[in-house]
Amino acid sequence: PVGTTYTWTTIGNTNLTGWSDETIAQSSISQTLINTNNISEQIVYVVTPQSGVCIGSTFEVVIDVLPNPIIDVVTPSTQLLCSGDDSTPVTFGATVAGTGFEYSLTNVNIPAEITGYEANVNGVGNLPAMTLTNGLTNPYVLNYEVLPIAEGCNGNPAQFSITINPSPQVEFSQLDQILCNNDSSDPVDLTSSTPNVIIGWTRNNPVGLTGFVIEDDPGNNQIPSYTLNYTTNSPIDLVFTAMATTDDSSSCVGSEFIYTITINPTSEIDSIANQIICSQSAFQDVFVN
Repeated sequence: PVGTTYTWTTIGNTNLTGWSDETIAQSSISQTLINTNNISEQIVYVVTPQSGVCIGSTFEVVIDVLPNPIIDVVTPSTQLLCSGDDSTPVTFGATVAGTGFEYSLTNVNIPAEITGYEANVNGVGNLPAMTLTNGLTNPYVLNYEVLPIAEGCNGNPAQFSITINPSPQVEFSQLDQILCNNDSSDPVDLTSSTPNVIIGWTRNNPVGLTGFVIEDDPGNNQIPSYTLNYTTNSPIDLVFTAMATTDDSSSCVGSEFIYTITINPTSEIDSIANQIICSQSAFQDVFVN
């Protein structure tokens, strides 16, 4: 009847918390129950109804309490990649058998220079491998969240991340140089817009060109000044190939960048035979090589 109240005792369960006997009459049977086990647990309430001064027959209320899954495996939880590398698939595990997983990317306003993630903004199950590229100058982190679900019961989410290093570039402080024979080149500083990189360069060794130090190859952050001498009649190029590598566990190697110093030969004039001519006579054409 309307106005019926209830008191109860419980057949307790040590794998559940939040239950208790109730001796003060209540208008409904309600308690917040927590399952501390990894399987469904049951509790029985033995309820006595009362309407006015009339006490009814006791009855049982049986409640099955499903566990909330707890994520205990996210492998790998962090990754550090070079631009263009494939990520490792991320797998999940939880304390409750049969748990399903829903993952989602939590980043907002991802730059257009970051690509490869688009098909996996959200999904069900494990996160598959992706070919990820970073066209920026700084590392970029993709942050994910995964939610465990078991028989309609949600657990707390867990986080994992994938860091994508850029392909580091090399900038030269001077434009390519063109020198006359025996001129000195300007020193060239090598830098990168990507932080925390190691820069190195190698150089060709043209036959017949002198003035550079063979032992300074490979070099690092500066191409030194050289006084260069070449004895042939054609220009020759001293070519430097520079690359930057991220100074972390990924050791991402960037593209090759080329710097060139061109040495022009010394101009020479072939000997010209003297001519003896009469007054008002034309002299022969003189060709200079």
